[in-house]
Amino acid sequence: AANFHYLASLSPSAVIRFSVLEDHNVCLPCGGSARSNVIWTYRNRKVLVTRQGSQQTNQDRQHYVLLGNGGLCVLKLEDSDSGEYQCNQQLVAELQVLTGMMGVQQHLLHYESIKYHGTYIYHCI
Repeated sequence: AANFHYLASLSPSAVIRFSVLEDHNVCLPCGGSARSNVIWTYRNRKVLVTRQGSQQTNQDRQHYVLLGNGGLCVLKLEDSDSGEYQCNQQLVAELQVLTGMMGVQQHLLHYESIKYHGTYIYHCI
């Protein structure tokens, strides 16, 4: 079974900062309701996926999935996926991909500290 992390923000303008283990999947929101025009970029340069009305482009269909609501899922995360993700030129998320055994330990420590401070992350397996 695949490990998916669906990230959401309480505020459309808030930036999500999140650490995810390599080989997991993450879905990022674009904000607002379903969008017919969406451009997802990575590190403010590389265009990952776009949708203009019914036309869609995707740099790597095995790695990126554009959701109906404009959100983006990044599949089988690799270290090179760490960085900033923008939707329609607005910074949405800063993602850190944790690799190796050290990544697992960091992930567990990070999860415990978030849980301790009363913030809940929904981890779907």
